[in-house]
Amino acid sequence: MDHFPLLLEEEYQYNSAAVVIKRLISEGDGNTRFKLKKFAADCPEKFLQILKDTFADWTDNQNPQFLLKDGSPFLGNIPKDTESKPDDDIPF
Repeated sequence: MDHFPLLLEEEYQYNSAAVVIKRLISEGDGNTRFKLKKFAADCPEKFLQILKDTFADWTDNQNPQFLLKDGSPFLGNIPKDTESKPDDDIPF
């Protein structure tokens, strides 16, 4: 995510990136979730609104996980089944 500002130029690219990030988190990717918090705190302005829109259903306005750089609440309502999913793709 640190390289997004260098790689992404068009709004549709930012939209696609936000959807992929949300999908990874919904599949239990804790590393992506951690990096999202770091990235969202200092992301480019053109990506900020896209993040807010994409994650609106995962944002608890009364009890957010953290605030974005513009003071907007962010996250705090991530579905519980994404918190930790066991690795069940290990072949036996």
